[in-house]
Amino acid sequence: MELHRHVLDQIVSQDRQLSSQCDGQTSLKINQITHRIQQQWTNVEQRLQEIIRPSREIVDNWRQFNSSYLHLLDRLGELEARWYTIQREIFTSDIESLLDKTKDFQQRLQQLDNEITRLYERAQKLANHLPAIVAKKIDTQYSIIKNQYLELCTFHDILQSDCNELKQREKIYLDYLNELI
Repeated sequence: MELHRHVLDQIVSQDRQLSSQCDGQTSLKINQITHRIQQQWTNVEQRLQEIIRPSREIVDNWRQFNSSYLHLLDRLGELEARWYTIQREIFTSDIESLLDKTKDFQQRLQQLDNEITRLYERAQKLANHLPAIVAKKIDTQYSIIKNQYLELCTFHDILQSDCNELKQREKIYLDYLNELI
């Protein structure tokens, strides 16, 4: 683009030189031609900017989507590992500790839900500007994240149910001990 700008500047410079060496009518024609060239160049530059700007936005959205996608995959994997750790602790930890861990798990799920919503919005922005095959890939990536999130929500429900059951058993056990005393 800069090279072409340099060529245009040379044309304008040569126009001035030719105009000074010609009669008035020829000079006027040279100036008109140069002016039309400048107008065309300006139109080309504007059109290029109209093409480039949305392309940059698409590239930026794509980068953000991929970055968010990879980040969410990591976070979902970490949360799944945390769930398995809590599951192993069910029979060795006290109920209150498990309830606290279950609440923490729920809060982390909620944070992921917000990030997944943002990922969905980015996916929609991209899908509007890309060919169908690329939009399908983006939709598939989003679906993978969403399905893994829903699986973790199910894990949370199981964890909550297990904690409630343990709490109920503890209550029955304590009631039984109180009756014995």
